[in-house]
Parts: sequence; C-alpha cells; structure tokens
Amino acid sequence: MIKPIHALYYLLNNRSRVFILIALMSLISICYLGGLYISSPYYENLKTIDIYQDFTIVSKGTGLDKQDCLEFLKNVSSESNFGIGRVMLVSYFADQKNTGGIRDINARQKISFTRLIGLPGGISMPIFYNSNNFSVFKNTVGLFIDPSIDWQLANGEMAMSDLLKRNLGLEKGAVIDNDGELITGFKQSSTLAQTYKSNGYTSFRIDSAHTPDSVLLLRENTPDKEKSREDFNAAVMQLKQEYPDLQFIDYEYQKNIINDVLAVYYAIIIVVALIVALILAIMINAILIGEYANRKLEFSIYKATGFSRWEITFKVIKETILINLLGLALGAVMVLLMIFVLNETVLFAKGLQLSYFCPESLIGTLICETVVIIPIIAFQANRIKKHDVTNF
Repeated sequence: MIKPIHALYYLLNNRSRVFILIALMSLISICYLGGLYISSPYYENLKTIDIYQDFTIVSKGTGLDKQDCLEFLKNVSSESNFGIGRVMLVSYFADQKNTGGIRDINARQKISFTRLIGLPGGISMPIFYNSNNFSVFKNTVGLFIDPSIDWQLANGEMAMSDLLKRNLGLEKGAVIDNDGELITGFKQSSTLAQTYKSNGYTSFRIDSAHTPDSVLLLRENTPDKEKSREDFNAAVMQLKQEYPDLQFIDYEYQKNIINDVLAVYYAIIIVVALIVALILAIMINAILIGEYANRKLEFSIYKATGFSRWEITFKVIKETILINLLGLALGAVMVLLMIFVLNETVLFAKGLQLSYFCPESLIGTLICETVVIIPIIAFQANRIKKHDVTNF
C-alpha cells in the first residue's frame, strides 16, 4: 500500500486533476515540433550539399574562359595530387551579373523548389559535357536507381533526385524549357530521363552547348568512401594554397554559407520556446494555486503528524517532477506520431520531409522546460514554507 506521504499517492488519488496537468506539460513538445519546422531549411541544405564531399568546383571570381579551364586542368592533372580521382571540364551555375564574381550557392536560384516552411529554395549543380564524364561522376558519388542497374544520360538529358522530382511535381520524360521558371541558365531544353535515390535536392545534366567555365575535381572511387573523402579534402586544401586566386566551391564553402543563417534559426526557436514557456507557466501555476488551496488540510495533517516542512516540500517537488516527466513522455509520443503521419500521408508525396530530431529543437525544448518547471517548483516550495498548520 502506498503511503500518503509518497508522491504517487497524490497522482493516483487525483487522476482527473493530474491528467490536466500532464496534458499541459505535454504542450512543451510544441517547442520541439516548432524547432524541427523552423530549422528545416538548414537541414534541407545540409543534406543537399553532402554530395560536395565527393567533388569540388574550381572557378574564378570573374569567370574562367575555356583556355583558363584547360590550363588549370592540365596543371592539376600533371601534379598527380593523391586523393583526386578525376579532373574534368564542366559549366557551373555562376552568376556574373552585377557582382563581379560568383554569388553564394543559394543567392542564384537555378533550380527552384518549395521548402517545408513554404519558402522557395534553390540549388546550383554542375553541367557535364559528355556521357563518359557524367558516368564516372555518378558511379563515384553513388547516384543509384538501384545498385544493380547501370544507367546513362545523353546530351540534353537530366537526372535528378527522386526527392526533387516529387517536390517539383515532375514525371520521367518531362521536358523542361530552358527559359522556364523551374530551371534557368540552360542553353537548350532538358528531358528528365532518370531519377536516383538521395536525401537532398540535387540534379545533374549533360549539355554540350555550354561553354566550359569551371573545372570539377572528383575524389577517387575506392571501396573506403570515408578514407577517399579525407584524402580528397586534403588534396583540395593543398590546391587552395597553390592557387589562392581561384575559388574552390567545396563542402566547406557550402557549409559556411548555410551556417551563416543558422544563428537566425536559433534566435527564432529560442523566442518561440520562451513564448510557449511563458504561456504554459502562467496556465499551470494558475491551476496549482487552486490545487494548493484544496490541499491546505492535507499539508496541515502532515505537519501535525510529525513531518517536517522539507519532507512535505520534497513530496510536492517529486509530484511535480513525476507529472512533468509523464507530460514530456506523452508529448514525445504525440510528436513522433504526428511527424510519422505527416510524412507518410502528406509530405513524402510532395518531396518534403519533417525530421525526427535536430539539436536546435532539443535546445529549445530544454529552455522551455526550464522556464516552466523551475518557477513551478519555486512557487510550490514557497507556499509550503509559509504554510501555517492552523490555517486550513
């Protein structure tokens, strides 16, 4: 039999009131869900640029002409840099207008798509000039429909990730105009010939009509992918030192760009967490004020039968923590279920996905949790401290 002084005694004998408090505590999970939603553009970008760990685009602020490309290609190829498996000419989506150089990867939208939060997004990827180069590229970076199926692209054809295809609402065989809203910067229309599995919004094409403006460095295609990436990154770092006037658009370059906006997402998540926490703290404390009035006799009996104020306070603190933990557990289940249902019934079909975890969401939830629970515990302890056994 559970003793009245035990924390579970109150929970089991006041189930309707406790359920209301648990339900309110579960609303802290709003911060977690909100954090996932707000930070989604950052992680969409992070998944998309992951492929840049396999290759690097080398270009110049004012644009490389074909002769510049060939000269760099010749020099790099002759240096036999360990870690670089292939060097090839490509065209890169570089914006030369009014900037005097290449703009940030997301500043120029060459292939537009819709983000989870409803804002437009954009990607920039290299254009290849022949099937052989693209074949080496896709086999190295792992653009697979199925590992057992080999596939090629012809001139004027495009391959894109299945995620991007669904996001744009396209089907295989779709012809995309070069002057359309979805894709710009192409010399000729493009046919969507293949799709491949990827967590990011990526797309590649072959267009022999483009004039080379960049050089693509590709890592070695070895069984040990991580070791190959490490060697490749080391080789690129060495080339950066040897050619300081060239611009190396690699994974580090891309990540620095998206990290610049991460602080904005942090700020928004913290503001949302504080607003939710303030509302919940007010609501829960309002309920506890009424609960305290109903429990004056109970506390007086505890005091009269020899329990100290600390023992009574500790009992109430444990009750609050248990209710809080149950609320968090309920909130976690609801959030996971909601994410699963949204992904399976709505988002996946639109080429979107809500992640189950991100550090920013967890931090926002912990901030909300702290702002809610500490004042509640302090309020309870202060009330019991001032309680007079004769007042009931």
